Amino acid sequence: MDVEIIYFDNIVEVEFPETVKLTKVKFPSKFDFSKYDVVHTHLLRGDIFGAINRKSIKKLISTCHSDFIFDLNVSHGKYIGTLVSKLWKWCYKYFDCLVFLTGINKKKYNNITYSTVIYNGRPKPNLSDEVNIEYLNTISGKIVIGTCAYLTKRKSIDHILECANIRNNENEIYVIVGDGPEKDTLIKKAHSLGIEKQCVFVPFTDNVYNYINTFNIFCMTSSSEGMPLSLIEAASMKCPIVASKIQVIEEMFNNKEVIFYEYKNISALSEAINYTLSNRIEYSQKVYSKYLECYTDKKMSEQYIELYKKLVKNV
Repeated sequence: MDVEIIYFDNIVEVEFPETVKLTKVKFPSKFDFSKYDVVHTHLLRGDIFGAINRKSIKKLISTCHSDFIFDLNVSHGKYIGTLVSKLWKWCYKYFDCLVFLTGINKKKYNNITYSTVIYNGRPKPNLSDEVNIEYLNTISGKIVIGTCAYLTKRKSIDHILECANIRNNENEIYVIVGDGPEKDTLIKKAHSLGIEKQCVFVPFTDNVYNYINTFNIFCMTSSSEGMPLSLIEAASMKCPIVASKIQVIEEMFNNKEVIFYEYKNISALSEAINYTLSNRIEYSQKVYSKYLECYTDKKMSEQYIELYKKLVKNV
């Protein structure tokens, strides 16, 4: 299978094999795609580019990475969000297939065009030798309850801090990996609760697996999610997971693989942590088995290749 990547902006923090041809183009512009069997676009500009060049494309598909109507309304306000959403949906009318990351989003947008679900996958963990000695000293001998996220209000990381406060256990330490608009607020909250010595805030890092490897429990306290890659990363590290009971996570994992609690219920979160600590080995094994079965990069790639073959069968 020959692969060529058409891109708009300078390539940053991404590397491709020498066998992959790279072609930079201007957006928007006309481009002749007639030599390709399948064109697979991503995100708004890519989808617009595919739509305006549809006449030269044999089979056109896109991966819809989120609930874009909801996300655009939150990020840009209702007026702009509605206008851009309508433009995006109009583009999708020209596509042969739309791939959703979850069944929930597929159901929400099922009236646009033919669609299917392919879950995201992550490669098996690759631990680096770069270990922060100061961090390791800080967590030494402690029960580590951690999370990795882009820190926004939707992630509800403040619930983890509130849980740490009511548990009041000096043998536990809470690690929050990531940056985002809520980070300063969360640091201030930790100080106001008097738990700053139990909390470690780690900046965004490409070596997130090194930190998950130190967690006894991975916590996800979000009010909503698209397709949470951090959960897959935790599962790939055999790290037991406690998660808020929201539809997307319930679609990804069952209650024998992940311990759920009712969102906003801090006491229930604390009880879920206790239960997980008592059954850590069992949940570690089960969540890892689910990762191997459903969420590896190989599994994802195989499903996309099968989709490509299906689409070009009658070309």
